[in-house]
Amino acid sequence: MPELTDSFQQFERELADKLQHAHAMGLSKEHIDNTAKRIADWLMKEVQPRSPEQVLLKQMWQNGTDEERHAMSSVLHKLIEKKAPAH
Repeated sequence: MPELTDSFQQFERELADKLQHAHAMGLSKEHIDNTAKRIADWLMKEVQPRSPEQVLLKQMWQNGTDEERHAMSSVLHKLIEKKAPAH
């Protein structure tokens, strides 16, 4: 299980770094959330889940409305923003 935890922590660090760069470029939260949603749409179509958690996320994404998907992207943004250094 430590491997999964380490992997997720690295994922969070990478997203936090990208989020910090996006803010530094002057991108709005809405723009970042919309971009995250487009990336997630692509991932859901093109990438096979490799864990039960990824299967659950894929099912949630596929069954959610556009508004719910936007909400999931926004929540991820908030989660990662808390882990990122202040911008």
